[in-house]
Amino acid sequence: MAPKTCDIRSLPNETLLNVFLHATAGIFPTLLEHPFPNLSLQTELERIANAPLLALSRVCSRWHTIAVGTSTLWSHLHMHGITERALEQTIALLTNHLERSQNAPLLVLFKGETFDRHPPHPRIFNLLAQYSHRWETAHFICSLKGVDTSALRGRLPCLKYFTVACEVRLQHCKPVMPLDFLGTAPCLTRIVAPAPSLLHSETLRTIRGQVNNLSLIVLPLHDELHTILRLASELPDAAQLYLCFDLDPSILPQNWDPALLLPSITSSLKVLGCRVCSAGVQPAPHQLNSVLSQLFDSLTLPNLEGLDLGYEAYPKFTLSWAPAQHSALLGLCDRSAWGRCLKTLRVSQVRVSEQQLMEILSLLGLLEGLEVGDLPSDEEMPLVTDSLLRAMIRENSGQQIQLVPRLAHLVCISRLAFTPKLFSDFVVSRLTTAGAKFQVSLYPAANSDPDVFVESTVHVMLRQLAVDNSCFSYLSGKRHRWMKL
Repeated sequence: MAPKTCDIRSLPNETLLNVFLHATAGIFPTLLEHPFPNLSLQTELERIANAPLLALSRVCSRWHTIAVGTSTLWSHLHMHGITERALEQTIALLTNHLERSQNAPLLVLFKGETFDRHPPHPRIFNLLAQYSHRWETAHFICSLKGVDTSALRGRLPCLKYFTVACEVRLQHCKPVMPLDFLGTAPCLTRIVAPAPSLLHSETLRTIRGQVNNLSLIVLPLHDELHTILRLASELPDAAQLYLCFDLDPSILPQNWDPALLLPSITSSLKVLGCRVCSAGVQPAPHQLNSVLSQLFDSLTLPNLEGLDLGYEAYPKFTLSWAPAQHSALLGLCDRSAWGRCLKTLRVSQVRVSEQQLMEILSLLGLLEGLEVGDLPSDEEMPLVTDSLLRAMIRENSGQQIQLVPRLAHLVCISRLAFTPKLFSDFVVSRLTTAGAKFQVSLYPAANSDPDVFVESTVHVMLRQLAVDNSCFSYLSGKRHRWMKL
């Protein structure tokens, strides 16, 4: 008997929807990927048109009905400012896309043709604004200066996540970008924006009452940081606050005073991120050390579960770690009793010494997730070494582990400066407790040869260990995946 074949047109609707969703997902770039891959006018027009989905819709009338008539397949709209070169065609495609989304909540991403100052064309922005009552997520990777945003006021009933980001010097010059319309978004819980646009607007009241995930691009100025610290004490319980400091000397005022005289603040933050985002010139170490030291000295965070320290320009730059910063962080840890609350620590982009790291870890008895890394340069001493592994190993089944006894996930960016067998023994020792599960994510340090890394002894040993022990999971690859906070 001849084998039965299945006509592709007879696939169930659920299967077709999964196929169509996969097709549409392939044309959406990563939010902050710069530039967009395969950037060209034709590519970006096809992105707005949802070209892969339209191609599938031509198979038969049933496929066409599902592809064109399913609103969720048209609910993501990613567009680039280059399409303004074909403005009439862009408006037509955008109108069709928005109409086909029917009543579905929208994710809107607009990226300016130039990152520094290119806002959306007024006709494009006004068309998007007509559908703002359905915006659930809106990302504008461009400047909004000069854009009339008045049409958004009172028309953002579904908005939960909003981003506006552009070249830093534009974010802090007067007048600031108008974001008062966010004050009328009742469901808003997450914002990424330059600090001045929020701290001196009606939106501040909304942030205090409902936003639980706030990312601010900050100049370390006295008034600005004072306002941010007061805001940190007023955010909802278990909020996440990410501060990205720009210390580019071309941005800072000529008379900038690093003595910020910050007030003492207690906050119920769940997650704190402190990063440096000066993409051009690396700031003077004493400036960076002063800002972070004063920030740590001013805070008490008794409910903190996640801490992220790093540098946006990594691996080009790494975060320096002076004795003053280290001492201030230890004081914050002791004052906030992090030994009873902190569960995740990310310091893979910090130029911390092994001794400093071990001193920090000795205070974090409940830590479950740790991300550490060797610095890219071979001239720097490696951080992940045999001595660090020995301090985290249980040599006998009844022995108490010296450091982070509850560690369940280690992310390690490494130059492989440790003994492979010792790393394997470290993993095995973490699995000796009945029912214990452990995960390792191991990635090559920047400037390392990824092919050599993949063929390394420790990589082979850990892969085999994951096969032999179902309680152990191992992730690796040429590209680093960040630990989630």
